[in-house]
Order: sequence, then C-alpha cells, then structure tokens
Amino acid sequence: MSDPLKRYWENDLLPLLEMDSALQAVTLLRHLQSAHPLAFPDDRIRRTLERRVRPWRALSGPERDIIFRQTPEPGYMGRSDFTHADELGVMIAGQPFP
Repeated sequence: MSDPLKRYWENDLLPLLEMDSALQAVTLLRHLQSAHPLAFPDDRIRRTLERRVRPWRALSGPERDIIFRQTPEPGYMGRSDFTHADELGVMIAGQPFP
C-alpha cells in the first residue's frame, strides 16, 4: 500500500507543523484540500494523517510536561496530625508510653 501523504509531507505539512505544532490533523487536511483539491477531494485520508502526525509530535514536537501521579497505597504510609496525647496516660507493659 502506497503512502498517499508522501508527496505532501515534507513540502506542505511539515513546515506548518514546525511553525505551529498544535495544529490538528483536521486543520492540516483542510490545508491539503485547499492546496490540492484534486488529490484530496474528501476526508478519507484523515486517519492516515492523524497516524502520521502523532509520531512526529512524539519525536519532533515541543517538550511536554512530565507528571508523576501520586497514588496513595493503603497501609503504606501512616498519617499523623501531631496531636499530643500525653494526658491520656497510655501504658504499655506497665510503662508509660510517651
């Protein structure tokens, strides 16, 4: 299967993505349709274009923020509200527990 975007990627689409990496595949498709109406008369190429843009963004697009999600695991870390309970007089094995 031949790549229908091969002729247009370097000269038409890549300069647009390099100027504005946030462009969506639909916007790029509309640009292709206006510049080359006979080559792209309908939207059938849209998914192919999305598949082409996704790896370009991952490898050549702008850096993205890295987020490390913090998911608490029950029983992994204890919680303390720093309450002083000295007046309770807790004893362990007959000895006062501070």
